[in-house]
Amino acid sequence: MIADGAVVDGKYRIIRCLGGGAMGKVYQAEKVTTHERFAVKFIHDYLLSDDVYLARFEREVNALRGIRHPHVIDLYDWKLPGKGAGGHGYIVMEYLDGESFQQVLQRPAGVSLDEVARVMLQVIDGLTAVHGLGIVHRDLSPANIFLVGRDAAWRSVKILDFGLAKGEAAASASDVDGGVTQDGAVLGRAAYAAPEMFLGADLDERADVFACGMIMYRALARRFPYRESKTDLIWVERYSERYEEGRPYPSARTFNPSIPAVVDQIIGKAIRKRPSERYQKAVDMQADLVSAEAMLAKTPRVDSARPVEMEPPFDPAAGMTATKIDLPPPADGSSTPGAAHGGAMQSVSNWLRGDGSGSAAARLAPRRRLSGRIRASPILARAVAAGILGAGALAVVVALLARSSGDDPRAVEPAKSGIAPAAGAGAGDAESGLVRDP
Repeated sequence: MIADGAVVDGKYRIIRCLGGGAMGKVYQAEKVTTHERFAVKFIHDYLLSDDVYLARFEREVNALRGIRHPHVIDLYDWKLPGKGAGGHGYIVMEYLDGESFQQVLQRPAGVSLDEVARVMLQVIDGLTAVHGLGIVHRDLSPANIFLVGRDAAWRSVKILDFGLAKGEAAASASDVDGGVTQDGAVLGRAAYAAPEMFLGADLDERADVFACGMIMYRALARRFPYRESKTDLIWVERYSERYEEGRPYPSARTFNPSIPAVVDQIIGKAIRKRPSERYQKAVDMQADLVSAEAMLAKTPRVDSARPVEMEPPFDPAAGMTATKIDLPPPADGSSTPGAAHGGAMQSVSNWLRGDGSGSAAARLAPRRRLSGRIRASPILARAVAAGILGAGALAVVVALLARSSGDDPRAVEPAKSGIAPAAGAGAGDAESGLVRDP
């Protein structure tokens, strides 16, 4: 344990401990000469005499010192003391402010498909650069993916922890075992390790492709495709099934049907048990993911669709208001209309108000049915309104024609069910259709 405020090798002043693991601890430190902030990873002193841990430490240094990429953590300084020489062994890396992808996945709300796609596209971009140098990460997991920044829509991804990296650029003089040799590390990554690792086969970049697919599976399905959920039991399950290459893992949509089929196909291809059936290059997986993202962006989503604007429901009571119609005075100079047109107007008025025979409920029932149909169709509402106006105009015409038929105010008699034919009605009245049988 290094105390806060301690100065290491006269160059780095320790500020605080950021975290640690089986291999060592990471501290926030300040460079004495420039006051810049860095993350310094110290290997435990008692592990400096262990050839396995020392080899892993050297692999990480050698891997990072040759990589400069926006999505791979930058290495600025390091110290590798000789075996038994004493002193601290450390790596000085850029200081990152944010959280690991593992922390995001552990939240109850989970993570959206959009965020998973953004994170994995950057991860694969960094891996492509790493693979271009002949390095295989071999230990990729959400814990080794760091999201820089607090805005989920604009986070930058950094790949961490190249302690298990393999390749000529990551080789070390004290590397006595190129495979996974630390039990804790193996158990901790059992869910994301490629199946060929359990067969003792050499690992290439397709092992990192498998890890990317399994990270997406875990993020979107919110579980692994394995039967077990505890780390040690997953190790046992996977080791016992190491020869079952022909049986594929269940689809991620099995556990989350909302995952788009095109995304599920990408995940399924990445986690094939046989390396020859997976994406052969990380960049191939990236290309498919970019295409899927573009296709899904063009697909309308129900939650973002604009609601259909409906006209306000038609109110029959408001649509059937009484309208005053001023008729010209009769020919005899009286101030009130005669029975000839008053009966006609009374009949039409009765029809509009529904003042016919029968109970109130019987009269309201047709109105309710009409009201329901009108609410369902704005076009029907306009048609009904036009009909009402037409009926009013028809009543005026009937009254005017009845008045012009003669001076006898008894030419037309009022009737409850309509306009009855008068005894003196002419042929022109019958042919016009304005006079009808009751």
